Amino acid sequence: MSTNGYDKAGDDAENSLLRFFREVDSGLMTLLHDNQKSPLVLACLDSHFSVYRNVNSCRTLFPQNISGNPDESDVFSLHGQAWDVLQLHFREKRKDKVNLFMQAQGSGNVSSQIEDIVPAAFDGRIDTLFIQANTDIYGKYNKDSRQVELLEQMEESSDTSLLNLIAVHIIDQGGSVYFAKKEDMPDKTSKLNALLRY
Repeated sequence: MSTNGYDKAGDDAENSLLRFFREVDSGLMTLLHDNQKSPLVLACLDSHFSVYRNVNSCRTLFPQNISGNPDESDVFSLHGQAWDVLQLHFREKRKDKVNLFMQAQGSGNVSSQIEDIVPAAFDGRIDTLFIQANTDIYGKYNKDSRQVELLEQMEESSDTSLLNLIAVHIIDQGGSVYFAKKEDMPDKTSKLNALLRY
């Protein structure tokens, strides 16, 4: 019921929704913490998304939501819808990194040499790594001498995929790893291209 243009029921409902989303945000931040790097995609009614944005404290909240009632979709459907929302974002981010790699040629802030890239990955110096899809480089890395020993193929149980090894380190240190066809690599003469932080 409205009195003099004031709808108390509507106001109460909006306040309840704000309180609810503050609780949601608090719970999310307990799980995600402040170092969240991946985009957070919210599945909700469009009218609820604008309310949640007002109380959100996650730096990586994606500006587009999955529209609709999430109770009407299963987790696999929601995952597919989230991927649809994010695909363009990731393509643009990757394109930006390729451009940065190309601009940094000759500056010392890029490398396509495994002997340089492996120690840089362990040092946390790699911002972005491009790996040629369907390839691998086997070998050993001695952290003390900072030497890389390359092998034609994996020979012993102590041998490892150097590409997997450095990819894990880069991701753990907040970097990005992209797999690309040879023709889409920034430097097509190498199986891996690194954009360095410093």
